[in-house]
Amino acid sequence: MTSASIIKRNRANAKKSTGPRTAQGKATVSANARRHGATARVDPEQVARWLGVILDQPSLGLDDILSSDDDRIGSALALAEAEMRLARSENLLKAFEIEAQDSEDKYLKIYRGSLPVIAGFNASLPSGGRLTGARKILKQIAIGQVDGKILGGWRHKLLLRYRNEARARRRRAFQNWVACLQRLRQK
Repeated sequence: MTSASIIKRNRANAKKSTGPRTAQGKATVSANARRHGATARVDPEQVARWLGVILDQPSLGLDDILSSDDDRIGSALALAEAEMRLARSENLLKAFEIEAQDSEDKYLKIYRGSLPVIAGFNASLPSGGRLTGARKILKQIAIGQVDGKILGGWRHKLLLRYRNEARARRRRAFQNWVACLQRLRQK
């Protein structure tokens, strides 16, 4: 295939995948990223508390923040939000890891218990029969039920990714905060 034919095929496929069409489907999909809370909006009052700590002004209120156009407050606000997101993502990750360690044995027993059923099902099929894919499907179901609840599974990897993204965001916000303080000192 040439690149033009690949592009044409990809565009045709993209037109077919339109996503959810009903209001219920759209509502379900819109909540996917917020299901665990790692990417939910931050609470403005908690951000204001973090901001008070960063600026060493504990009595700083939301009105003070919103009415100011000070570069220092803007940088500190970005840092406060990044600190809060990092704390939340680390807490969610720790809670998941504790729960996963407690329940990992249970889920591995379920998976191991399903293997004889899968093997027995496969043995009852004629060799080379068209239903041999059923064994693969049953195994995927067993793994899928366990994978989201164990360390190293898809959910654990997702929470690790959110934590790492929050760390990177905080690192950038901190660098901007330090640069802002240096600019203010030079004035």
